[in-house]
Amino acid sequence: MKSNNIFVSSLCIYPVKSCRGIPLALISPRINELSSELILSAPEVQDLHLPLLPKKEFCKKYQTNLWGDQVIGYCCGDEPDNWLSNFLKVSVGLLFKSNEDTRIIRKNLPKEIDFQPETAFADSYPFLIMSEESLHDLNKRLSEPVAFINFRPNIVVKGCNKSFEEDTWKEIIIGNDKENIFYLACRSTRCTVPNVNPDTGIKNKLEPLKTLSSYRRVDLGSKYHACFGMNEYDS
Repeated sequence: MKSNNIFVSSLCIYPVKSCRGIPLALISPRINELSSELILSAPEVQDLHLPLLPKKEFCKKYQTNLWGDQVIGYCCGDEPDNWLSNFLKVSVGLLFKSNEDTRIIRKNLPKEIDFQPETAFADSYPFLIMSEESLHDLNKRLSEPVAFINFRPNIVVKGCNKSFEEDTWKEIIIGNDKENIFYLACRSTRCTVPNVNPDTGIKNKLEPLKTLSSYRRVDLGSKYHACFGMNEYDS
């Protein structure tokens, strides 16, 4: 299906897993392209400046387990670990993913593709797409509306004929570049992260997941989980 009415309304990237996106948590990352730095900000503390692409030969190598996948990560040093641990009041470390260490996607791949998709520290797929119409449908059912950033999508589109139309898509081309195709693999099953207010970091005990679960348990392969958005990967 070709549509001139559907367009991209928002793009968002998440340089640090579970932190705020750039355009959930009180720690906000941003990227300075001129200095090639990743900058972390948090209330009442000095900003942390890190090289956007650390030299891994100077970093300690760790093997991590992410949903059963063994993923190689590299420690960014004591400074970011201490900065994060002091603010969060819990001992944590910051790892970065090198492009040289692959983590392949195995699930829900179309048989017709002739390449091996990869991802980094995302739970399953590198991209998540959702529509404003789907969010509007959910917000009509909530006493307090939520924003799309609660669900951490990378691509938000507008102009669909109906809510959750994206559930039926198999692949999309944005613009006229047919070499850059996004393949939609499966629905995104939701945990409780969308219940966290991205502005305050405060978690609602019930919403929006409770309402979403009342009508969006629609995937037979994961029938006890609410679905919102579509996981995808690019060519």
